[in-house]
Amino acid sequence: MARPSRLPADGGALDAADKRLSGVFFRLQLGLLGECLLSLPGCCFGCPSFLFPAMLLLAHLADPSALPRAPLLATLAALAALWFAALGRASTSLLLALFSPASILISPAAGGAALALAGGRGAPAACFFLTCWFCGEMPVLVLKKLAARRRPVACEARHIGEDVVAAASAKRLQCLVQLLRRDPNASFPSGDVSGATSFAFCLVRCAECPRLALACVLLSATGRMYWQAHHLLDCFVGAALTLPVCLLLEWLQGDPFQSLWWHPVGAILLVIALVKVLGSTPAPSRR
Repeated sequence: MARPSRLPADGGALDAADKRLSGVFFRLQLGLLGECLLSLPGCCFGCPSFLFPAMLLLAHLADPSALPRAPLLATLAALAALWFAALGRASTSLLLALFSPASILISPAAGGAALALAGGRGAPAACFFLTCWFCGEMPVLVLKKLAARRRPVACEARHIGEDVVAAASAKRLQCLVQLLRRDPNASFPSGDVSGATSFAFCLVRCAECPRLALACVLLSATGRMYWQAHHLLDCFVGAALTLPVCLLLEWLQGDPFQSLWWHPVGAILLVIALVKVLGSTPAPSRR
């Protein structure tokens, strides 16, 4: 059961304005095909299992000669099929496996092993992305703990409106709605948009793909609001927190293509330690 939000407070002026601005996305209905297409950019950038295909794609765009297109497309197609198979199941067990804590280690390790064999400039680009992704998620995790904001899908009708509540029940991919309800107080800020921002930053810096980068962030935010996982403010803050982190990492390192294997390993260990600390810390009381 969702607890009352601490920041912004449920029903407060900021919360009400945010819900009004986000409402057009909350109420939108795309049908089964539209939801399946939106589910990839709209639900995967905050999923640790996404890191493996993201590393491969970024490595190919950064250095096409090191990672040929044919095996890349075959791998991405197989992973997309696994994702859609998870969406098609009546239970959320396979989806939960994709979001499991073990994937934090398995997915980067699998991507790193594949790129180590491929060689070229793609591997350091992927290392830089992993470092940005994990470091960018750290302030998001802290704020989530402090804010404990209800996801739109977990809000009471008197705060969000009967039409928005009905819209959530009308989404075709109900497995995603049910998955979000398992973690009802994780709305602010958006970890998915944070992850999309890290990926977008690396697309620009390592692969010179600004249009694809912008599309990733916009589609991620649209998907998160469509499934009522986040409000507009949550998405904006998720991106705004992560961009300076990426810029700082680039400034500290100088050249993304000089990234070493231990950079993301250190970032992963820091995130694991942070999660442990946050998990053992009592939530601040609402005053």
